[in-house]
Amino acid sequence: PQPATDALQQRLGYVEPIFNASMAGAAGGSLAAAVSAAGGFGMLGIGGNDTKEWIDQQSELAASASLPWGAGLMAWVLEKSLDPLHQVLAHGPSFICISFGEPGPAAAAVHEAGVWVGMQGGNAAELERAVQSDIDVVICRGSEGGGSGAGEGDRRHPGPVGPVEHHELGLAGADHDIDVLETAWQ
Repeated sequence: PQPATDALQQRLGYVEPIFNASMAGAAGGSLAAAVSAAGGFGMLGIGGNDTKEWIDQQSELAASASLPWGAGLMAWVLEKSLDPLHQVLAHGPSFICISFGEPGPAAAAVHEAGVWVGMQGGNAAELERAVQSDIDVVICRGSEGGGSGAGEGDRRHPGPVGPVEHHELGLAGADHDIDVLETAWQ
């Protein structure tokens, strides 16, 4: 492995700047473990209808590589109950992404567990929320994000996808430095 080159890489422990999307219904524990084993950062996607047994099983699979991994959950699901979040935190992820709604109480629970919190932003309002002090990493989501950006504008593909870039930014309106992962369009 190469030495870590930035704070995000040092904190999350990946070798290559490759994260799989934590899409519920598509990103299971085996995929997360395989991405982490390949040097990237594997992410488990947890949906609104996933059972306790499924979350435990998939979290165990994600952790089976004995490498850092993370999980993505939907804020609107966690508004009803933080139980799915506490279940996944019991398996030791290094990172939790909370998106599609207000992450407040869930983000606080993640920080209490000593884990970094990310949030996807697909529009100006979400980005404005994401740069608040309870979010450590912002993931910029385009409107073409496989349905995740539905209703957010022109969904036509703008061209070839370029490399993923990492930026440490002090954004206007942010009350702290945040890490931003973005996809660059060429």
